[in-house]
Amino acid sequence: MKILRRYAGWLHTRWPAGTVEPLPEIAENGLTSIPGVAIVGDLTGIPLLKFAADSGARAVATLFDGASFEPAGDVLEPDGDGGAVLDLVIIGAGVAGIAAALEARRRRLTFRVYESTETFSTLVN
Repeated sequence: MKILRRYAGWLHTRWPAGTVEPLPEIAENGLTSIPGVAIVGDLTGIPLLKFAADSGARAVATLFDGASFEPAGDVLEPDGDGGAVLDLVIIGAGVAGIAAALEARRRRLTFRVYESTETFSTLVN
């Protein structure tokens, strides 16, 4: 039982609030009730690398397979506000985010990955 308590402490109770944080509600495929938004990786509640990598790649496939979607292509086009039109924005450069980026590149999507610390920081910490 001691190992289970240590695992639970590592997994949940070391958060700043000291309590279990509620997880967002997501479908089996990672999609949320907000169209075009998927949650993958550690936020799914399963902090395992192989699941993170799989969920990141599957999210891109789910979002773009079968949809009436035309990729922006290799060239970013102005959106009228001086910005660029992206097919995909990935928030977080952990295992799931990088897996999503690799799948997006394979599909020739235009995308950006945003990370607040450093790439793969979840592996380092």
